[in-house]
Amino acid sequence: MKKGNDFRLGNLVECRDGFGRVTGIQDREVLEVGEIGYIMEDIKPIDITNRILLICGFVLETFDSIDFYNLKLGSDKYGISLTYVDCDNTFNVEDFQMTHIEHVHQLQNLYFALTGEELTFKL
Repeated sequence: MKKGNDFRLGNLVECRDGFGRVTGIQDREVLEVGEIGYIMEDIKPIDITNRILLICGFVLETFDSIDFYNLKLGSDKYGISLTYVDCDNTFNVEDFQMTHIEHVHQLQNLYFALTGEELTFKL
């Protein structure tokens, strides 16, 4: 079940009118997308797909028949590495095996937590 505190301002979500960015959060029950307010039941998180990862700047690398999606953070050699988990249709954050992410807003929040910057892209 999604909660208002799952989302941050700027997260990309799907609503009745298509995709939009969260522009406001009221009482953790209503999200504003653009100029329109939606109750939580009308907001749908966007599933992460291979296509979305590539749009976000991740690079696909295969090692021992395992696909890794890697994103460098700045000029540092370290970054975010994700592997697809077929049995539950999620991605594992490498080195954090217990962290499963399946929605774009979770990826945006992870990126922000690691870099202090927004992960910017257009769908």
